[in-house]
Amino acid sequence: MLRLEPLGAEGRIEENVERMIWIYERGDATMTLETRFDRDSETYELIWHDADGSRVERFADQSTFQSRVTSVSNALSEQRWRQSGPPAIDPDGWKL
Repeated sequence: MLRLEPLGAEGRIEENVERMIWIYERGDATMTLETRFDRDSETYELIWHDADGSRVERFADQSTFQSRVTSVSNALSEQRWRQSGPPAIDPDGWKL
């Protein structure tokens, strides 16, 4: 089951999470996609960070999650978004 939710102040990054960060650019616009697995809830998450804010999609199983990540990557490419460098693995999370 897919749930899309906005991330607000309560959407802080948790310590028990493994994440990978993908940066996309198109003209002057930048979008960051964060893919992560939350070991506590055992869910896979795809988090979008763009000019409109942040939102998260959660997945119960890996195959659905991987299919969605591939679909998003293909759609961004079709919309002329360019990946900026390789994805970054961030095991310690954002330092805010």
